[in-house]
Amino acid sequence: ILDAEVYARAMQVLLTVAIRLPHLQWVNFGGGLGIPYKPGEEPLPLAELGRAASALMTEFSTRYAQAHGGSRLELRLEPGRFLVAEAGTLLSTVTSIKTNPGAPGSAQGGRTFVGCDTGFNHLIRPAMYGAYHHIENLTHPDAPRRIVDVVGNICESGDIFAKDYALPEAQLGDILALRDTGAYGMAMASTYNLRPLPAEVALDGPAVRLVRRRQEVAELLAAWEWER
Repeated sequence: ILDAEVYARAMQVLLTVAIRLPHLQWVNFGGGLGIPYKPGEEPLPLAELGRAASALMTEFSTRYAQAHGGSRLELRLEPGRFLVAEAGTLLSTVTSIKTNPGAPGSAQGGRTFVGCDTGFNHLIRPAMYGAYHHIENLTHPDAPRRIVDVVGNICESGDIFAKDYALPEAQLGDILALRDTGAYGMAMASTYNLRPLPAEVALDGPAVRLVRRRQEVAELLAAWEWER
C-alpha cells in the first residue's frame, strides 16, 4: 500500500472488530506498508500515515476505555518489507540472448529472451506472485532500449523475471541489477534443482564486506551419504 488514506481505511476495518474484544492491551495492524517498486511511483507518505494512525488510535482508545475499561491501548505495526526491500539488489550476468522468429504468416514478430545466470530459485517473487522488480543494465545503462523477456537459468516456463520489458540492449557478459530484493529475496531462496545459493555482500558507506560466501555444488552433494 502506497496510499496513506487506503491504509487508514484498513485500520478502521480492524478497529470495528477490535472494539468488540475485551481485555486488549494492543492492536496489531500487521504489514502492508509498500515501497515504490516501479519507476514513477511515489513512496508512502509516512508523516501523513502517522497523523492518521495517531488520530484513529486516540479516538479508538477513548471509546474502548468507555466500553471495557482499561488503560490506553498500544498501536503495533510489522513494517518488515518496508524496512529492507530497497536495501537489496540481485546481480546477475547475461549468459544468452535468443530471438525467436514470429510464426509464418503471423502479424506478430518474434520475442527476444535475455537469459542470465540466476533463476526463480534465487528470486521467486516474479514467478510466484507476478511481482514487478525494476531491472537495470549496469554495464550498458545508456544503450538503446529493446523490448525483451528477461529469463532465468532453471529452464522452466515460469522462470521469467520480466516480460515485454524495455531493457537497455544487453550483450553477453553484461551485469543486470534486479532491484528491491531485500525482502523475500534471499529469505525465500532455495537450492531448487541443486542450484547453489549466491553470495551476499553488504555495502556500508565505502566499506564492502562479504557476509555470506557463495555456496558450492560440492557442499550440496556432501549432504548425501553415498554408498561406498
